[in-house]
Amino acid sequence: MFARGSRWVRRRLKFAPSAILDWFRQLSDGRGFGFWWLVVTVVLAGVVGLLVAALLTPVTGILACVAVAIWFLIRKSTGHSRDERGSAATA
Repeated sequence: MFARGSRWVRRRLKFAPSAILDWFRQLSDGRGFGFWWLVVTVVLAGVVGLLVAALLTPVTGILACVAVAIWFLIRKSTGHSRDERGSAATA
């Protein structure tokens, strides 16, 4: 199954994924400790950023639902409700 999936990805990308590895190997020739330190730092920052985003997205959604629920309750209690046709109810 994985082989079929990788072929599909290669057809969509119009080039072989090994080309990326070859390009990275050429780029990394002669690179010292500072280069690899920077690469590892950038990768770790990206991973931590993705994890934080994945953890905060559901929390943000829940907070938005609570805010909308409070807004509806306030509108209902102040008499700004609408009738069945969707027009503003007359007091």
